[in-house]
Amino acid sequence: MERTSVELDKIAPALVGIHNELRAIVKDSKNPAFKSKYASLDAILDTVRPILVKHGCFITQTVTEGSTHNVTMRRKQNNEQTDQTVETFQETSVFTITAVSRCIHLSGQWIESYSIVPVAKFDAHGLGAAQTYARRFSLASLLALATDEDDDGNAATHAVVPVQKPIGIGDQFWMAVNQRYGTDLTPDRKKEIYMEFSGTDKPSPEGYTLALRKLQEKK
Repeated sequence: MERTSVELDKIAPALVGIHNELRAIVKDSKNPAFKSKYASLDAILDTVRPILVKHGCFITQTVTEGSTHNVTMRRKQNNEQTDQTVETFQETSVFTITAVSRCIHLSGQWIESYSIVPVAKFDAHGLGAAQTYARRFSLASLLALATDEDDDGNAATHAVVPVQKPIGIGDQFWMAVNQRYGTDLTPDRKKEIYMEFSGTDKPSPEGYTLALRKLQEKK
C-alpha cells in the first residue's frame, strides 16, 4: 500500500527519471523452496541508491512495532478409512511486523509503501528474516521493481492445496459410523446400522441426513 505527501510536483518528475534509468536487478539469491532466484535487499539498494541520488531522492526504511492478528487457518487431512479429504478450520494468532520504505525528494515531498510480513519463528533469526523480507517487499513495491523470477504463477499455484470434492452426506455418515463402531463391519451390519438410524433400508440424501443427526445425538 502507498501513501504520499500532499504535493507531488517535485518528486513526480524525479521518479520518472529514476524509472527511466532503472534496469533489471541481478537476482543474486536463491529460494530453496521453489528453486528460484530473487534479488536480495542488498542487491536492490546497491542498484537503486546511485540513481535515486542522481535525481535528488533518497530512501529511508523503518520497521514498526509488531502486532498480533487473529486469523483462520485452513487445514486439510486425508481420511484413510474413506479416502476422502477432510477440511477443518482453526483459529490462531499470527505475529507480524510492518516495514515502511519512503522515497524522499530534496524538496521534502515523499512517497512511501509498506508491507506486512508474518514472523515464522519468534527468535532473533526469525525476526531478522521477517524484517529483511518486509523491507525488500516494501522497497520493490515502492519502485515497481521485479525482484523475483516470473514463474507464470507456478509457485503460488503449487502453494495452494487443490480444492477437493465436497464430502457427501453419505460419506459423512459412514465416517461417523466408523468412528463409533470401528471399521470391521460386514455389509449386513452396515445395513442394520443405517436402518436403525434412518428408519428405512433405502439409501437417500434425506435418509443419510436423518441417520447422521440421530447418530450424533446418541450418547
